[in-house]
Amino acid sequence: MASFLQQLIPQLKFDGPPVALLRAHKTAGESFSAGLECAFRDRDVCDRTFTWQFHSGAGEGPFPYRYLQGHIGLPTADRLLPDARLVTILRDPVRRLLSSYFYWRSQSARAKDEWDAHEVALRIADISLLEFLESEDPVIRRATYNVQARLLAGADYGATSAERTQLFGHEDTPASELAERAVAGMDRFAVVATVSRFRDSMSHAYAALGLPGKAIAVEKNRTPSKYVDQPITDEVVAAARRLTEADEVLFEAAEARLARECG
Repeated sequence: MASFLQQLIPQLKFDGPPVALLRAHKTAGESFSAGLECAFRDRDVCDRTFTWQFHSGAGEGPFPYRYLQGHIGLPTADRLLPDARLVTILRDPVRRLLSSYFYWRSQSARAKDEWDAHEVALRIADISLLEFLESEDPVIRRATYNVQARLLAGADYGATSAERTQLFGHEDTPASELAERAVAGMDRFAVVATVSRFRDSMSHAYAALGLPGKAIAVEKNRTPSKYVDQPITDEVVAAARRLTEADEVLFEAAEARLARECG
């Protein structure tokens, strides 16, 4: 179904290479995608947004779409759209990690009643923010350890709905090595946007990808403030920084690249 913005804008025909937006959770990815989707006809936009939806034979054969986005890793994108121009969006690592905790906390109550409940939401329902950041539980660690760097280094999302935002790969790679792989991985991407320069990033994406129409920035999917119910202490920030060393290096590299490309 067309988005509200797509309904307001005449349907445009984009004849360039396919585009795939690969995103980590809590990086304003839905908002960024809403802006990009306006450049595509409804029938060209894939309605599946998770890697698990393309497992078990789904998506085999010629891929009929020109725009793909979601919690989808490089291996899946390469299989579905090998000629796609890749896009991603990054966020300040500590802010992203803390936001992810409060988002999953907002999901945890209803997750208990769902057959495909998100693994992380279930695990954190009864633990504090600091316990979340210090946890060695493999499920939680996949959701906390340098998530953005692992995505660009080639990790992929899980094969079930419960694992839909769980990245598998590089969980044990040392931060320094992971940062090097992630920064090198940026070369695969036509656009590496950042939340801190959201509007500039959107305009740059339209120009770099040759998209028709005018770039539009929208905001979607914000975590309700009532779930931000624990203080962000110095101890919490220190724990978050220990989990995001590679992400920090990657984010700084992305900001520098964007500054060069956007001016």
